[in-house]
Formats: sequence, C-alpha cells, structure tokens
Amino acid sequence: MILRASAVPAQAGYEAPEWIIRRRRSAGFSATFLGDAFDMTALLTPVFVLVSLTFTLLFWLGGSRYLSLRNREVRISDIALGQPAWPHRLTQIDRAYHNQFELPLLFYALVCLVIVTGAQPAGFRFLEWQFVILRLAHAYVHVTSNQLRARFLLFAAGAMTLLAMWVLFGVRLLGSGD
Repeated sequence: MILRASAVPAQAGYEAPEWIIRRRRSAGFSATFLGDAFDMTALLTPVFVLVSLTFTLLFWLGGSRYLSLRNREVRISDIALGQPAWPHRLTQIDRAYHNQFELPLLFYALVCLVIVTGAQPAGFRFLEWQFVILRLAHAYVHVTSNQLRARFLLFAAGAMTLLAMWVLFGVRLLGSGD
C-alpha cells in the first residue's frame, strides 16, 4: 500500500504543523505530509513482526504459567505479589517478554517520527529489518540456551543498529537546518 501525500491530509483532515512544513522544506522535502509517495507497508512490516514477537511471548508465558499452576509446580500464594517463585523456564520466557518493552520502544517511537515527518533516511528499511532480526535472535537465545555472552552480543548489535537509525534520522531531519 502506498499512501500519496495529496490523499492523506484530505482523508484524515490532518494539517501538518508549520514547524514540520518549514523543516521539510529546508531539508529538501516537499512540504506536503508524508512526501510524494510513502510505502507504508514496507515501513510498518518490521514493526508488525516485532509486535508479533511480543504477543507470541505473552501468550506463551500466559499458557505456561497456567499449566504451571494447574500442575501444582507453583502455588498462587507463592506468586500472588510478584514473588520470584516461578520455575526457571518460565522466568526465562518472562524476561524475554519484558525485554520487548525496553529497547524496542525507541524503535517504535522512531518509526512513528519517520512517518510523521516523512524524513526517512537512506538505508532505513534495511536497518529496520536488521534491528528486528537481531531482536528475534535475542529473544530466541533468551528462551533457549540463555547463553549470556550470545545474548549480550545480540543486544549490543541491536542497540548499535538502533543508535545508527536515530543518528541517520536526526541528520536527515535536522541536518540542513532552518
């Protein structure tokens, strides 16, 4: 799906703020919202993959906790206030799930800013996929071997990829100045 800039403001009733229009003109973009053509599907597909990972871990964790309680591996009174009484395996899944609300939040915010400003740097989609693949690999290691060195290297590579994305976005958006 490609959104055309001429269609977006009219359909959504959205008028870009003046500061965005000025910034876009100074950076060499058209002043219309989202530029001339914006491939929203390509931009958002990595986001949907990462959101799918989060929900997969959530449902896996919920189902595993239910089974653990049903099989009497844990008593409700042992975990009612969030005490760390879950079996080791469930703690791994729990930590992998909670990790999806740490570094990925900066990724989601960045994608939203790229959409709003239309300032998509060169190579952004490649870096998006690189970040998502590293997050998938990080979660996989977390719920399988949980080898700390491998997990850290995947986390660090993902963090550096995300940092590069933010720097490229900042340079693209703010580089030319007003």
